[in-house]
Amino acid sequence: MEPQTLEELLAWQPVYPQAVIGSGLLYAECKLIIYGKPTTFKSMIAMHLGLSLTNGLRWLGFDTPKDGVSVLYFQLEIPHPLLRNRVKGLQAH
Repeated sequence: MEPQTLEELLAWQPVYPQAVIGSGLLYAECKLIIYGKPTTFKSMIAMHLGLSLTNGLRWLGFDTPKDGVSVLYFQLEIPHPLLRNRVKGLQAH
């Protein structure tokens, strides 16, 4: 990026990414890291967030895009059959 004057910076009209949680808690194309001690349901909260985002459902009181958004959920902790059971359980609620 080239150096800018204050006037140039203030005149610039940035294009903001879409807010996907609330009005800016998380934006499209940004990363989310969930950290905590073992057995604190981090995986379940991440899965619930992904399902809420893909289905356009409210998540923990926050709005998500009504038409849903694409989500990549990458996990290595449990075998595929157990993952299916978790997703199925969350879909029932």
